[in-house]
Amino acid sequence: MLLPATAAEANPARAVVKKVNQYRAANGLHKLKLSRSLSHSSYAYARRLMRADRFGHSSRIQASGRFRLLGETLAFHWGRRKSARIPVRGWARSAPHRAVLLNGAFRYVGVGRVVGRFGSRRATIWVLHAGR
Repeated sequence: MLLPATAAEANPARAVVKKVNQYRAANGLHKLKLSRSLSHSSYAYARRLMRADRFGHSSRIQASGRFRLLGETLAFHWGRRKSARIPVRGWARSAPHRAVLLNGAFRYVGVGRVVGRFGSRRATIWVLHAGR
């Protein structure tokens, strides 16, 4: 039996956090700390989107009230690939998403990933919540 080399490889959401932090470091920014509550809210929102067969932002980010500032990015792709590169690369290429990734005010991050049926096809939805 083969085991993943690192915890990040075993957990796709943690792998995305690692990639986001590498991207931030390459742009001269501090790393974001993993937040249990933001991880929970991002996963809950990804699950809600998948169940509703809907992909898009809500009028308000549903996360812990302890955060004064919140940001959100979403990613969608067909299939169940776990690669952290897929959502991070897409976010980095989009100005509004890149602005969230590179916002120096954020200190915490959580990422949720859900695989399921979207319409009649298997799909993956990623949600990143950042907070201060």
